Amino acid sequence: NCSSTHGDTYFGEFPWMVAVLIKQADGTIIFQCGASVINSRAILTAAHCVL
Repeated sequence: NCSSTHGDTYFGEFPWMVAVLIKQADGTIIFQCGASVINSRAILTAAHCVL
């Protein structure tokens, strides 16, 4: 039973989640997608996040 609260979260609150970020040409960093940690060397995200 998952839900989305659209509220603030805190570092370490969801240790299985990571943010997929993109560094733009001007140096700014934007949020692209979320991903799930599979193990210490792999994450899982949707294909449209990296294409």
